[in-house]
Amino acid sequence: MKIINGQLQKLNEDEAFKEFDENFKEDFYDEWCSLSEEDYQKEFYYWCSLYDDTKHIKRRINERTKV
Repeated sequence: MKIINGQLQKLNEDEAFKEFDENFKEDFYDEWCSLSEEDYQKEFYYWCSLYDDTKHIKRRINERTKV
């Protein structure tokens, strides 16, 4: 979360993933070790949907795989 001049600033996807990754590893290490990459991405986008500074980050749909 970034606050500049008293205003909440939205994180970009890279910033949000870094914050998510650090927190998830710290809080859910056993689960982090066992998740597939796809499941980890799902967790990331769900996490993004919970916070005002990351709600704007949505999963991009790959037309080939529909993921």
